[in-house]
Amino acid sequence: MQIPPFRPRTVPELLDAAFQMVRARFKELALVTLVILFPALVLQLALPPEWTALGTWVQSVLQNYATAAAVLIVSDAYLGRGSDVKGVLRRTLDRFGSIFGAAFVQGFLIGLGTLLCVVPGIIAAIVTFAMPMAVVLEGKTAMEAYERSKVLARDQWGRIAGAYILAFLLALLAGGGIGVAAALLGGNVLGTVMEMLANVVFTPFTAVVGTLLYYDIRIRKEAFDLEMLLGAVDGPAAPAPAM
Repeated sequence: MQIPPFRPRTVPELLDAAFQMVRARFKELALVTLVILFPALVLQLALPPEWTALGTWVQSVLQNYATAAAVLIVSDAYLGRGSDVKGVLRRTLDRFGSIFGAAFVQGFLIGLGTLLCVVPGIIAAIVTFAMPMAVVLEGKTAMEAYERSKVLARDQWGRIAGAYILAFLLALLAGGGIGVAAALLGGNVLGTVMEMLANVVFTPFTAVVGTLLYYDIRIRKEAFDLEMLLGAVDGPAAPAPAM
């Protein structure tokens, strides 16, 4: 699936495009998320209650790789390329260290900013929004991805904040429904499984929104739409971000 044409979009249009993308690639998005997060589910079910924090930490780490895999699927779809789950998982593993490094830098800045006074944490989240995309789509290292994200986010704070706030609220509604169902049904095992299902919904959707926002800002700032158009005119090998 490709979302034609390449053009700047308003925040509501981006969210609508994100819903279209999720519907078109839901199988791949859900499967890679489930595969990557599955070890955390096993740990949370197998570990005794006093070790719950370890399972939660493993899940938070793996969440970054699930996001990276979703970014690859969305990018392939946006650029009109096919992708398969096995290939996406391989490409994600190829960037294993950089993904971890970028997640650490991003998490540290957001966490530190939140501790200082919440607002700096929000600013850090906005400034670092494109780090996952810079790592897996452009081949950047963690610090290069930070610098790249800062450049893309400059003068776009309002759009980034608006898109992510709305995406978070929508995903929270979807995932929250599963959480409420788990609470009503009761049971620690069931609750853990239902929480994992909520993540299968939440992680891909926010990754879809972030990736579409990344391309939207590139269109606005770097004429990415013209780059793609010229590539299509010149021949079938249209230029695309380095993997």
